[in-house]
Amino acid sequence: MHTSNRVTINYMAIELVPEVNYLGLTLDSKMTWKAQIEKVTTKATQRMGILKSTFTRLRDHNKLKTSRQLYTALIRPIMLYSSPPWATANQKLVNRIQVTQNKALRIMSGAPFYVRNDNDFKIEYIIDLLRKTSKKFYECCETSEYTNVRAIGNYPINCRYRFPPRKQILTS
Repeated sequence: MHTSNRVTINYMAIELVPEVNYLGLTLDSKMTWKAQIEKVTTKATQRMGILKSTFTRLRDHNKLKTSRQLYTALIRPIMLYSSPPWATANQKLVNRIQVTQNKALRIMSGAPFYVRNDNDFKIEYIIDLLRKTSKKFYECCETSEYTNVRAIGNYPINCRYRFPPRKQILTS
């Protein structure tokens, strides 16, 4: 390792790692968000597995409204946690979260895997919800009284991103 690549704090070398978890958000060295999205989809799928029998019983008793409430309270927050930073990730990665939501809707409705979701539950597509949540977050940042909060998501022009995430979200 070259000396120029070393990060030190109080003369202590900080180990460079490919991924780090911070407040439940997985940051990777290339900022692709792949590890974060994989973690989110795995956790949401596990939660769906736990609730599958509950969804089946509710469906059998025509309690689809309760299924919707369970989904929005117990599964969707997992998929949306700390989403503003990674909402602008590669579209293929973000589509994985949409696939996870589609699986949840199929479990809730009892539809087979080959049936297209027609959204009887009136649940917003996760991709649209990611954009809306991120847009609201960045708009709140812009109106903050604190300078550091107002700067969230704005990178200098020489940054490796073509557009800072805030600009991508607010212009879409």
